[in-house]
Amino acid sequence: QRGGLVFGEEALRSYVVKSLTPQLAAMPGEAELGDFRLPEYIFLAHAGQRIQLEPGKLAPGRVPLRFAVQEADGTVLRRVSGTVNLTLWLTVPAASRPLSKGDALTPDSVTFMRVNAGQLRDLPWDGQGGPWQTVRALTTGEAILQSDLVSQNMVRRGDVLTLDYARGNVRMTTKVEALADGSPGDTIAVRNLQTKRQVYATVRDGGTVEIR
Repeated sequence: QRGGLVFGEEALRSYVVKSLTPQLAAMPGEAELGDFRLPEYIFLAHAGQRIQLEPGKLAPGRVPLRFAVQEADGTVLRRVSGTVNLTLWLTVPAASRPLSKGDALTPDSVTFMRVNAGQLRDLPWDGQGGPWQTVRALTTGEAILQSDLVSQNMVRRGDVLTLDYARGNVRMTTKVEALADGSPGDTIAVRNLQTKRQVYATVRDGGTVEIR
C-alpha cells in the first residue's frame, strides 16, 4: 500500500541462479546448485531500493550468500544471509584395478570416472608427466590424485642405489643408500654400503646416482 516490494524465496532463488551462472560456467566440469537455504522474503520500502547479491567464495560445498538491501544511491541499509550448496562434477583419472603402493602407473591401470569434486581431498592428477608410481594403495574406481603419485625417476630416502663414479681414468660402481629424497639432477647425500662413508652424488634416475 505504501509502494514497497516483497521478494519471496522463489524470486530470490531465481536471482541467485541468474547471478552465479556466469561464474559457474567458467568452472571446470559440471556445476549444480541445490539445497537452497534462503530467507522467506526480503521487503523493500519503495521502488528505488534494490537487492544486491554478495556471494562468498565459489567452491564445492556450502556457499555463503548475503543479500544487501541498498538505497538508490548505493547505501546499504541491511544485509540478509543465506546459503546454497554447490556440487561440482568432474571427470577424473581413476584406478581401473587395485593398485599397491609402489606400483607403476600404466595406461591399462587408469580409467576415467565422474566424481563429486567436494569429496576429493586434493587436486586430481592431470594425466601429464611420468613415468609415475603410486605412493599409497588405491582401490578400483578410486580417483587418482596428484599427491598419490611420485616420479619413477625420483629417489626416496632409504633406497638402495647404484653409484656410478668416474673421475679421470678411474671408473667404478658400488651400492649406496640414499640419505635424502631427490629428483633427476638433484645432488643428495648417499652412504656407501661397504665403507659406510657418506658422499654427495647427482641423481641420474630412480636407481642410479653419479659422481663426475
